[in-house]
Amino acid sequence: MFEIHDSEIKSYTVNIDDDDSSIVFTLLLADKKYCNLIFENMLAFNFEEQNNYQNVIRDISEGDITKFVDKHKSLLEEGVGKVLPLYYTDAAKIKEHLLINSYKTFYIAASQGLNGWIISKNMVVKPETKES
Repeated sequence: MFEIHDSEIKSYTVNIDDDDSSIVFTLLLADKKYCNLIFENMLAFNFEEQNNYQNVIRDISEGDITKFVDKHKSLLEEGVGKVLPLYYTDAAKIKEHLLINSYKTFYIAASQGLNGWIISKNMVVKPETKES
């Protein structure tokens, strides 16, 4: 298993293709090896405080969809077609869609830099062949 704590985000890419939407983070781990952190079937994301010199992950946790929608209700309802590629105008319909379609919420907490959340169906960690 990979230890994500204190890993540095070296890059990330966002693929918004409907059939294979994803976010892939390339991480430099504490042992100086690289891995890819992949959020498969990504529906939406929101990042804050990212910077151009260093983004260090403290933790990634999976959250409860119901609590997520309740907490971000106004953002989701006001951002129809912007925050989520869904056209529901009330939080109950958004929550229903996310639950029926097996979406999960992942929270990224940083010790430095990028914080935020991702709504996707799965998170996978894969090794990379390069080392620093």
